[in-house]
Amino acid sequence: MNNNDEYVGVDEKFKPNEEEKKEENLGSKIANDANNAYDKARDYMSDKDNQEKMKNAGKKGLKIAKGIGIGYLIFIGLVLVGVITIFIVVISKMFTTEKTTDDLRNKANNIIETVEDNITEAKSDKFNYDLETYVGTRTGLEISSLIDDVVLKVKKNTDHKITFVYNNTTTSVPDEMIKLKSNFDTKKEYEVTFDYDKDGYINKLTIFDK
Repeated sequence: MNNNDEYVGVDEKFKPNEEEKKEENLGSKIANDANNAYDKARDYMSDKDNQEKMKNAGKKGLKIAKGIGIGYLIFIGLVLVGVITIFIVVISKMFTTEKTTDDLRNKANNIIETVEDNITEAKSDKFNYDLETYVGTRTGLEISSLIDDVVLKVKKNTDHKITFVYNNTTTSVPDEMIKLKSNFDTKKEYEVTFDYDKDGYINKLTIFDK
């Protein structure tokens, strides 16, 4: 090749194809850009401060969503989980460095678990909220209202049972709870306590005579 980029003494069929050169340069540029994007994503996900920020952002978003409604709450949570999951899949497909990808996947999974825990907590808070206002010392009249609320709650949420306990009586059947309302003196005071299942839902109501 001379100074004018002309090939001398070379058969025509062996001259490099300019289009192939361009494609090779373009491929290298895309690969470099992808590697840079991966490095930035990995560094961002690896930074503890950024992980904490993402978790806190998820918590704040869920708190706001509580006031909007459980439907929106679940939707937001699923969107967050979906976005993070897609991000993991894309990164895993693009890069073959197993250890780095596994580390990134583990960190993202931790964030997903945090989001899911917050969704569960928000749902249980919504389920428990109106019942927990009865905790403590209540009159027989308030106990009657509490029983009505419990019966309505378990009928609307058949996957969450609440066991009612008073003296020697224990039942999880709504109609039986209604019948027990007559056992409470409207002017007398009683003590109300609740127990919770592993997901934070009220699953037991106990009433004591004072």
